[in-house]
Amino acid sequence: VYKGASRPVRGRFAYAPHVHTASGLTHRLHEPEIKPSETGAVEYIGQTLLADPGAVSIIALGPLTNLARVMKRYKSALPAARRIIVMGGAVDTPGNVTPYSEFNFYSDPTAARMVMESGVSMTLIDLAPCLQVFVSRTEAEDLDSSGSAGQLAAKLLTGWFRRDPQRERFNLYDPLTLIAAIAPAALTLRSVTLAVDDSDTTDKTARWGQTRVVNPTDGPVSITTPDGVDREAALAAIRRLLGWT
Repeated sequence: VYKGASRPVRGRFAYAPHVHTASGLTHRLHEPEIKPSETGAVEYIGQTLLADPGAVSIIALGPLTNLARVMKRYKSALPAARRIIVMGGAVDTPGNVTPYSEFNFYSDPTAARMVMESGVSMTLIDLAPCLQVFVSRTEAEDLDSSGSAGQLAAKLLTGWFRRDPQRERFNLYDPLTLIAAIAPAALTLRSVTLAVDDSDTTDKTARWGQTRVVNPTDGPVSITTPDGVDREAALAAIRRLLGWT
């Protein structure tokens, strides 16, 4: 474990305890038996990418603060990644924090802008495809797994539903991003150029983190097409990964 940035490039991180509880989990875990490395995340990512160009993939599931800092400190590092897959942004769909912004990009819109507008080739799994892949309350109650990871995931899901009787489905944001790496045939992508609004580009706070398509036919960022998610294939891949039956 390598500790990342405690503050965004600009502003302060957003938190959502009403969604994931104060700890971020709905099931108590054992106390960790290891301590974080003395090496920071930015240093580790930058040095690892440069040490073996084309060999290491990055899957970014939170605000892009660490990657933005890697860009500033190790300018050749991100282009040296085998591939970069990011969960974030709301492209052609309403946001989940503001009408325009998704949580990860809203938490550090300047970092999102730096990474998305860097020209580095990457895949972005934004809210639109994520909203198509989910587990319902009934499906969560029926989950079973012979593996410890699958059992833990099932407990977390059932605990999440238990916290609010109004909840009917859990969108699989981060799992779908992993599927883009290990089962890419479940997604159909198109190449675009994106821009992200932050305090340098707009004075309207509500639009910070808004993700806009500048060129819909060409660019370094691959996003899903409007009908580019095979939900059944994605769910099947997630079930295989977790050993869910």
